[in-house]
Amino acid sequence: MKKIYSLIVLALCVTGLSAQITEDFESMVLGTQISTSKWAAADITAQVVTDPIPAGQGNVMELSINNYNAGPILSFTLAAGKTLADYNSLTFKGYFKQGDVGYKDIIVQAYSSAPTNGAFFDADEDGTIENIIGKWNRAEGGSTGWESIDIAINQNDAYSQTLSGTVYIVFGINCSGTGDIGGTGVETIWYADDVTISPDVSTFSTAPKEEAKVSTSQGTINVVPQMGSKIAIYALSGAKVYSQDNTGGNVSVNVAPGLYIVVVDNTSTKVMVK
Repeated sequence: MKKIYSLIVLALCVTGLSAQITEDFESMVLGTQISTSKWAAADITAQVVTDPIPAGQGNVMELSINNYNAGPILSFTLAAGKTLADYNSLTFKGYFKQGDVGYKDIIVQAYSSAPTNGAFFDADEDGTIENIIGKWNRAEGGSTGWESIDIAINQNDAYSQTLSGTVYIVFGINCSGTGDIGGTGVETIWYADDVTISPDVSTFSTAPKEEAKVSTSQGTINVVPQMGSKIAIYALSGAKVYSQDNTGGNVSVNVAPGLYIVVVDNTSTKVMVK
């Protein structure tokens, strides 16, 4: 589980594949209020609470929705020289507990400054939600447990290519204050945890520094680093498959066939293992 709290939810620090950052809310005090996008103060409450499911995630974010067009705001600081188009997904764990939570689009909006109006609205009534960078349809009712949600960021969108530095993200479902999941008229409540923005590894990978040599052989990644280097190897999914600090010599790591990112100190390279 990771750590950083910047403004409201996320700070994105980037060296190699560490561009992927997850907020698990564990470093926040219970009851911490998360900033929100809404029309009126009573439209939404977003706060840090304990996991509502026994033996679950620890601290999580709880959303109590009292009216449409309301969602939490997430703050991302992108890598220097990168735009939002260099990132390819927003993922999180969701638990849609009760109320008006079933059969909804999960919508992601992005802004260059923190929005001060409502979320998920069609400002010019042309049928298009403003500032949208991704959407995914959750075609089912209330959750029976934590669900893994993976929403692709529209990297080809010209708008995403204009967003750099600190970017403000609003995500969630457009729902009313009550619904029938759990019974007619039940208060709308859902939860989110492990919110992650992931880089497109093809745009973040760079050649290894001169002192390090990276090669592959059948089922193996070989690294000849500078003495004292820090080495990490990641699968294409972002999962870390190997790490070693203060290396004293050559490193050979057996891995399954596939595409990997090898990070030596602050530089990285992409390799294919057969």
